Amino acid sequence: MYRKLMCLTSSFALALSLVGVADGQSGTGVRGEYYHFSGATPPSREEAFRDLVAVRIDPQIYCYWNPGFQATHPDGLTPNLEIAPPEGLRGDTFSVRWLGEIEALKSEPYTFITGADDGVRMWLNGEMIIDDWADHDRTESTSDPVQLVAGQRYPIVVEGYENGGEAEWQLYWQSTTMPREVVPQRVLYPVIKAQDYPASDPVPGDGAVVRQTWLSIQWTAGPEAVSHDVYFGDDFDQVKAGTGDTFRGNQAGTDYIVGFFGFPYPEGLAPGTTYYWRIDEVNQSNPDSPWKGPVWSVMVAPVTAFGPDPADSAEDVDPNTAVLRWEVGLDAKLHTVYFGDDYDTVNNAAGAPPTGLVFYSPGVLELARTYYWRVDEFDGSATYKGDVWSFTTPGSVGSPKPPHGAVNVKHTKILSWLPADNAASHQVYFGVDKEAVQGANAGSPEYRGSQDIGSESYDPGMLEWNTAYYWRADKVDAAGNASKGPIWSFTTADFLVVDDFEDYTNNDAEGEAIWQSWIDGFGVAENGSEVGYPMPPYAEQSTIHSGSQSMPYKYDADMKYAEASLTLVYPRDWTERGVDTLGLWFKGDWINVPTPMYVALNGSAAVIHEDADTVQRDVWTEWLVPLQAFADKGIDLTNVSTIAIGFGDRANPQPGGSGAIFFDDIRLYRPAPESEPEPQP
Repeated sequence: MYRKLMCLTSSFALALSLVGVADGQSGTGVRGEYYHFSGATPPSREEAFRDLVAVRIDPQIYCYWNPGFQATHPDGLTPNLEIAPPEGLRGDTFSVRWLGEIEALKSEPYTFITGADDGVRMWLNGEMIIDDWADHDRTESTSDPVQLVAGQRYPIVVEGYENGGEAEWQLYWQSTTMPREVVPQRVLYPVIKAQDYPASDPVPGDGAVVRQTWLSIQWTAGPEAVSHDVYFGDDFDQVKAGTGDTFRGNQAGTDYIVGFFGFPYPEGLAPGTTYYWRIDEVNQSNPDSPWKGPVWSVMVAPVTAFGPDPADSAEDVDPNTAVLRWEVGLDAKLHTVYFGDDYDTVNNAAGAPPTGLVFYSPGVLELARTYYWRVDEFDGSATYKGDVWSFTTPGSVGSPKPPHGAVNVKHTKILSWLPADNAASHQVYFGVDKEAVQGANAGSPEYRGSQDIGSESYDPGMLEWNTAYYWRADKVDAAGNASKGPIWSFTTADFLVVDDFEDYTNNDAEGEAIWQSWIDGFGVAENGSEVGYPMPPYAEQSTIHSGSQSMPYKYDADMKYAEASLTLVYPRDWTERGVDTLGLWFKGDWINVPTPMYVALNGSAAVIHEDADTVQRDVWTEWLVPLQAFADKGIDLTNVSTIAIGFGDRANPQPGGSGAIFFDDIRLYRPAPESEPEPQP
């Protein structure tokens, strides 16, 4: 049951509240981030703060449930304003994080008190001072006294979660000369994140499918924007880089038309094509302008059927209840369905009667079998042949690695799969031509040999850059009968992959755990690094930049250093194909203590990140390091044997901090294409 949340806060619109506060002015409150979570309680920090629902500015931290609309609160306060929770926030299993700075009024010790139902935690100046992360009725927690200096601002983070029933959070303080009171708005200053400034709320939504060949794209302006640079095109990389003809101009309005006479794509947008767009916010009076926006996408529906359900190459489809559905092609009126267990038969079939239904029931299916299906669309004037899709029932060969449809796969990838039931071996087919791989037999050049049970893997050797590959593994039973498996595909990266963290497993007996490759400070007193988790899964599988895994990394660099290193097999020549930049994706946390982060090669030369506060960035961020910086330190880039990620000062340990951070997708890039001249508003 949903109850109304009573908060002594004013939910100012974010766009009105991001104005900087001048010295000497009163505070405006704290930034409130509201999330949904699921699963057991108390939730982990990653689980609690993954599904962001809303962001607003709250003048003070003082919220409580008031199911009976009582006239007074336990503090004796009488609320005079009822504030609804942020739009879209549900009544239970949600969490909140308040971020900002607090200004001390006097130079003396302060004590902080939280009232909470359920959990609450608080950090001041990077140190946790309250930790009460548990389900309970309203409970007060009190910090130890903390010495503050008058007029100085200190970073503050307060987190809470609500599991069920009543819920409330309050933040109080008191000092030697000041009685207990709710921490007032005038001493609170919100954190303004860099990502608050770009344009937002794209219309159509990011990834939307539209059924017309012209669009009026719209967006919500960033809070500092005076005008907007518009980029639009059908090439993601060009839109991201602002190259080619993707820059469409600077304008004051927040909408833009494409696919119509007198505008870009005057003959209309092409069916089946994905378009990309980006809005950069411009304010010539602000030195941080322009604020580059994210790249959004929109697809014009194709004339053919698309979006199959079950998805193409789906596994373990229930043979007793399978129902096939699809997204109707652009302007399609009738649909013709072909279904069977032989690819060629389904691909070549013709003449079946059309139907107006947008689903198909194939009846009871057999176990351990691959099925194929196709939907042709008729729009009143022409018939459009559909793609052949496939799925398997339980007992079939499955779980391909890399996963079907994977992108940015490294060039030394070894393919693997799980065996089919009752298989004696599997025949492997591999190539760059989908139709050739689909139709191949043991006499075809795509045939790559037979793998016995227990050896479900295939090494294709060094793969080409930015190339789509197709493969299949056919079951062969003890009698020698072969059953064709589904077609899987992946695309290799257009860069060198140092580590994408996808190959680590929970099989530490075989040396495949992440901490068996990335050697951390376990057992080394002067090295405060810890990679991976102590219990399976050893790698992080929820907070990821791409793929299915990332590397969790805890650091403690207080009077020591923290460093984890990887011995490289490939790539070791960091000049291959002209690569000149190291890219390393990371995601920090606002409670991390600022600490210098570095990357080192061959156990010696280190490049230090210019901003020690970067460990507090709680969005995925790519650190780009010119390889010349390592060459200048004497590293032979043609023979790189190790890479290390560290924190602190290894040569001269200093007082420092601790924290936790995630790493993913360590890459080597070639020079980026030259950008177009900077547009003038």
